[in-house]
Amino acid sequence: MKKINIIIISDNIIGLLIRIILIFNRRNININNIILINKKLYTNYVYIIKIEIKNYKIYYFNKIIKQIKRILGIKKIYFYNLKSNL
Repeated sequence: MKKINIIIISDNIIGLLIRIILIFNRRNININNIILINKKLYTNYVYIIKIEIKNYKIYYFNKIIKQIKRILGIKKIYFYNLKSNL
């Protein structure tokens, strides 16, 4: 099982999280855990999405990240891999 973290910094937009979840749902990627940090950074909010999946390709997630960047109101997005303990 491999783990991927995506950190999104954005404005407080109604429905933003639903749009992001739909992007993963259309590609049949199951999101194991979503952590929302309610700390406000000036006018920005931080969303941390943790995903656990079995097999994936990095270039496949780069396409998803590009599609998330197209959503209006997203200021910054970070994407990184975590090593599994298998």
